[in-house]
Amino acid sequence: SLEQVLKAGRPRVIGDLEVYLQQHPTSQSTELILKDGMRSSLTFPLSLRDQAFGVVFFSSCKSHAYTLEHMKLLESVAQGMALVVDYYNLHQSNEEAQTQEKAFSRVIHDIRSPLAVITGFADLLYDSVSKVGLSGSREKFFSVIRSNLKSMLLLTDELSEINRLHRDPFAVRFEP
Repeated sequence: SLEQVLKAGRPRVIGDLEVYLQQHPTSQSTELILKDGMRSSLTFPLSLRDQAFGVVFFSSCKSHAYTLEHMKLLESVAQGMALVVDYYNLHQSNEEAQTQEKAFSRVIHDIRSPLAVITGFADLLYDSVSKVGLSGSREKFFSVIRSNLKSMLLLTDELSEINRLHRDPFAVRFEP
């Protein structure tokens, strides 16, 4: 029956739960709520952007307790609850995005740092060996190593820029 409330997107009032249980004898939830002393219920779908995602129940110890005025008031309560759930979901998504962004930044830093050290040592080694003179094949090896290190450093710069653009896609940075 809750599926019908979700699909219809409209509240459901059960004015007399004892009568409802007689009509639906297999309803365990109605049996339990009657044992708790409830005699009528009002169920509202929780929805946002025309998408139902749950329900909220209001119950009364009095049969036929819910009037049109009650329904209007409790509908606004249900809408407020839906907004709270939506806010919570947005907050969770934002926290997850920030966590991913920090992890990505850490990975970029953890890759860039050793690359910079290797590049520095490769340049020092090249400079010290080139003073003595390099054979053609050794000079080619150094050239390949330095070229690949520069490419990897440029790649980390690009990944860092992608991360920055993901964080603030409308940020504009002017450079010569």
